[in-house]
Amino acid sequence: MVTEEQLNRILEDVKKQVGKADDSHNAKDLDARTAGAFKSIRSSRYEILKKDVKVAEPTKLATDVIRSAAVPNTSEAKFPRVINVVTAKDQDPNTLPIAITLRQENARDNYKVVFASQMLPGASFPGIAVGDPSVKQLGADAEGLNTKPQDAMNQLADVLTNPKSKQAGKFAESEFIKAVHAGQKSEKDEANEADVKYERKPSAKDTTVLSTPDGGAIVTGLINSTTTFKRTEDSDPLKGADELTRKLLGSSSSTGDVQIRYAEPVMFYIPAGDSKDKISLIAGEVVLLDVKQVKEN
Repeated sequence: MVTEEQLNRILEDVKKQVGKADDSHNAKDLDARTAGAFKSIRSSRYEILKKDVKVAEPTKLATDVIRSAAVPNTSEAKFPRVINVVTAKDQDPNTLPIAITLRQENARDNYKVVFASQMLPGASFPGIAVGDPSVKQLGADAEGLNTKPQDAMNQLADVLTNPKSKQAGKFAESEFIKAVHAGQKSEKDEANEADVKYERKPSAKDTTVLSTPDGGAIVTGLINSTTTFKRTEDSDPLKGADELTRKLLGSSSSTGDVQIRYAEPVMFYIPAGDSKDKISLIAGEVVLLDVKQVKEN
């Protein structure tokens, strides 16, 4: 069992090491305390920051105060071991917390951040005391929930892609989902007669699941998202929507088809199998990875 004192020490070092990397923009500085999707996304942002373009720095990891933490007991936690924790810079209830997932590959390895994102406004994380013996580590195909975790990941990908998805009713109202749909509508409206196609696929290796005392579960995952702008006979050359897009494309416009890749790390809560509640998003963001011309017309 990881005690609260140990968890505080882990989080203190996470803040120190990730902060060092954020200052240096050197991906190698991430090695000690990050892995998986978080490390990959952070490294990509560092590469963009090295270019001559204005782009937001990654959100700092404020780990000073533990608000809640799901830590599976040793008998239930097989390697790789996973911890979900909500932290903040202070005790102020108006401070937006950060949801973090830590993973330890083996007994000799450090716990490393594989997910971290500010909680969505209005979202809630179950109040779980460090050391609650009812917290268990589950698989992506876990039974006993109102939806299997991996199925929920696939359903969320479909809901984000298609505003009229048949799966939409399974998810509670979310500002994140609304923002994604609004962004896609705007892209289509401004696409200059080009066809816009959205594709999303969850990354199975990045899905983690921990049970909660009420019989539900917290799921962390990554959705890989691709937007393709395909020029038609009637469409004008595709123009970059902003300075960052133009910089990554290498041009202000394209006479061919353009593909944009995003990472969408998400955390959500799945209710227990006998609950009529909906799946609710806890944290999520859309991170631009790259822009490229995939076909010359």
